Amino acid sequence: MASATDLSMLNSLRARLTVAGLLLAVPAVGITALVVANTTSADLIGDIELQLETQTFVLSELTTYAVLNGTWEGADDLVRSLAETSGLRIALTEINGSVLADSNPGEGTNGLLAAGRSEERRVGKECRSRWSPYH
Repeated sequence: MASATDLSMLNSLRARLTVAGLLLAVPAVGITALVVANTTSADLIGDIELQLETQTFVLSELTTYAVLNGTWEGADDLVRSLAETSGLRIALTEINGSVLADSNPGEGTNGLLAAGRSEERRVGKECRSRWSPYH
């Protein structure tokens, strides 16, 4: 049978081991969270930089086309090629939404971009205003 002193020492040892475990675990969890946050931030920054580089390339190619040709006629091949290269859907539209060139024309547009594509339409309008051969 264990004496009261033995039980007291055993409880004291358990308490010390628990505290020691917590003193190791808490900083380890904190360091792990910091490493994950830094790695995730670096990955996100890398992804954003790659997207920006890709979009800049597409913008440059389309701008060059507009300057050299003065019109969007025949831009279908360029739009498809840029879409394949970039992995983006590229749609050139009139202000009213009618499609001039679309890298994925079978996506239910019926000649107009769907109302749910407001971001594409906004970007398209911004791009048209910059690329317009009539400026």
